[in-house]
Amino acid sequence: MLKGYIIEKFSKMTGAYTCNRLVEEAAKRGVDLKIVGMADVVAGSENTLYHHGEKLEQCDFVINRYKYGHIKDEIGALAKRTYNNTESFNIYINKYKGNILYSIFICYLCGAF
Repeated sequence: MLKGYIIEKFSKMTGAYTCNRLVEEAAKRGVDLKIVGMADVVAGSENTLYHHGEKLEQCDFVINRYKYGHIKDEIGALAKRTYNNTESFNIYINKYKGNILYSIFICYLCGAF
């Protein structure tokens, strides 16, 4: 049986049609798919992660739907395959930080400071 996680902000995504539909369709096909909310995950000792008190185990795939925080990167490392991989999300997030630093540097060169 395939096993996977959907990474979201919260585990209880009752109003999230997409997440719930993916879980529903996965169950019809015999796939164990679980919504894992970043707000509900804690890091333990020895690089372990816990979701509502249960240790997150290795899985076949992760569908990453949440782009903030470092725990999503650690959950992605549990999977053999990651969709919306963490490297792409991290580049997306960091591009704004880089643009701000570049703007400050240009202002400095132009004598604005």
